[in-house]
Amino acid sequence: MKIIPENIEEKTKEYLINHIASDESYTKMVLDEMEKNGIRKINITPFEANIITTLISMIKPKRGVEIGTLCGYSAIWIERAFSNDGKLYTIEKDTKHAEIAIKIINELGLNKKITVINSDANEALQKLSKFSPFDFCFIDANKDGYPSYIRWALKNIRSGGLIIAHNPFMKGKLFYDGDDKEQNQKSRGMREFLHILFTNERISQKMIIPSSDGIAVGVVK
Repeated sequence: MKIIPENIEEKTKEYLINHIASDESYTKMVLDEMEKNGIRKINITPFEANIITTLISMIKPKRGVEIGTLCGYSAIWIERAFSNDGKLYTIEKDTKHAEIAIKIINELGLNKKITVINSDANEALQKLSKFSPFDFCFIDANKDGYPSYIRWALKNIRSGGLIIAHNPFMKGKLFYDGDDKEQNQKSRGMREFLHILFTNERISQKMIIPSSDGIAVGVVK
């Protein structure tokens, strides 16, 4: 079964990308800064960013959590879904990445709406629990940590809120079972995350959006 259509002509793709998935100057700033600092561009694509931001905007969020800031690309996209009094807490373990994200967010005047937390994710989530319930949680970090992240989200996201996660396709390695121990951990983590997403009774609706590496979405009861 083919999930992603292969019969879309280039002209149509270009038209759609130009209208719904192109980077504006302030999101391009992040990509330019990453290139200048030699940081690999493993962030979501603008096509995926638009999907995620649109989904989040539908629930009229006031507070949300992102696990995996990188250099702030997705956070700056997601910020569009908030009203003026909205707040996004975004967690990044790597100090250099967090510093770049903070710098760009400050330059754009978004520091009142986006707070970057430079910390281990589980430690940060434990502290953020006192501010719950949140409207959504977007997960795009270390794949072996996904099971603990979705368990936190199930306890701290409000009824009707969203759990969104990037990379469920694992670039074709979801069922990897080779000699690479690190890849085995990542693949097992994602499979456990998906099992929770598909079977937990607190999740009323679930889907996988077939973007380049997939977007997993769950609606919390």
